[in-house]
Amino acid sequence: MKKTKTINNTFFLAIALCIMLIACNLPKNKDFKNTQICLQGKILNPVNEPLLAELNHKTDSIDIDSLNEFIHCIETNKAAYIDIKLRRMQFTIYAHPGDTIHFTIDAGEHKNPVVFHGNDTNASEYLYALRTQKLTHPAFNELLRQDSVEKFMAGTENLHDTLFFHLNQYASYFDDAYFISQEKSRIDYLIKHQKMVYSKYYAYMTGKPIPDSAAYFSFITQTEIEDPQSLVLPEYLNYLENAFLLQLDNNPDTTSSYCDDIKYQLKSIRKKFDNQDIKLALYNTILTGYAQYNGFESLDSEYTWLTTNMTNNNKRSKLETLHATWDKISKGKKAPGFTYPDTSGDSISLSDFKGKPIYIDVWASWCGPCIREMPYMDSLHNEYKDKNIVFLSVSVDENKNNWLNFLEKHTPAWDQLHTGGWDCKLCNDYNIKAIPRFLLIDRNGKIISASAPRPSSDEIKPLLDEHIKMPL
Repeated sequence: MKKTKTINNTFFLAIALCIMLIACNLPKNKDFKNTQICLQGKILNPVNEPLLAELNHKTDSIDIDSLNEFIHCIETNKAAYIDIKLRRMQFTIYAHPGDTIHFTIDAGEHKNPVVFHGNDTNASEYLYALRTQKLTHPAFNELLRQDSVEKFMAGTENLHDTLFFHLNQYASYFDDAYFISQEKSRIDYLIKHQKMVYSKYYAYMTGKPIPDSAAYFSFITQTEIEDPQSLVLPEYLNYLENAFLLQLDNNPDTTSSYCDDIKYQLKSIRKKFDNQDIKLALYNTILTGYAQYNGFESLDSEYTWLTTNMTNNNKRSKLETLHATWDKISKGKKAPGFTYPDTSGDSISLSDFKGKPIYIDVWASWCGPCIREMPYMDSLHNEYKDKNIVFLSVSVDENKNNWLNFLEKHTPAWDQLHTGGWDCKLCNDYNIKAIPRFLLIDRNGKIISASAPRPSSDEIKPLLDEHIKMPL
């Protein structure tokens, strides 16, 4: 208890100091409109990467002048959370229309790179202090390692109380009812989402489901799942998605394999939710999350329904861009070529295998799920090695020696190539954002699937058999 109290007091003192300093901060620029939130500041130790601001799924690239200073205004008619990103650094500010948020970013400082100045920064100071005090995601990451449900729940309750303590201290000094209400909701949904995440970690660590799962997940049935006011909060969307999928999975009228079907999930969203904004937001989250890694094959009607009904132009534009990216590598399109060295240093090209179907595994030696597919790939290769089909593994390891050492130990019997890292033609051309990823190319060099079934799946053998028999 003493340790927690010390952290709380330290946080509060930091916030109080920021409040006292406001009196001598810079005045608001009078030229800025009351329909805008403006960002003004400077980059110290600048890097050759863009400074980004994201609001309502629209990302702006902020112009930085020769003095490394910037002024950038965003149109909005209501208070908003805006995500600021530079390189791997990310933080959130909160402001009202007419506010100007002054801050300096030291790109060479890793521990505490952001300093706020001027008026209107109180809420942003609070949000940033949460980040620097490591009271959100780092704290949860520590809790997720608990192999005891009781310890996790106790730690979660303590963190919940700590976060509310900080918020209440802030609320006693500032009059912003909307922000306080949103922050209370954000904390609640953050805690609930992490409880669902922990249930997956626990099952992975122990091989068992959460004990007394009905009682553990009772918070879902006790919470109204449709909360339109909280749609601006990423924590609510995370909670909404996971709560919906959990309820779907626990529906006694459906099997778990059916619940995993993307078309069934999307159909269920349209049937379950009354609020159109909630319906569209969740539909977009699940469809985009799936399509990011698997494309839109067999989902034309779902894509059309969403783009037709979507009222957020920024979200629609992002979805259309993703669809166009996958359309370039859709079934029947010419497979983009590539050339990479094998273990001997000889260059091997995709075109070298024309005349045979090619099953390609994109992987890395550090990727656990990739390695778990290896025995299935080996079994598949042994079964099909005399059936006029090519098996090819392409590593995205940055470290060549790690790749070679792994292959020396495991000695796969099919061709192995090395890209040298993620930033490669293969990953760019085939929109590879995560691994393992499997590609299937026909004997004429055309794409069968840019997101083919894994070797461990039941679907892969019928698909291979079908295309082995096809003539040139």
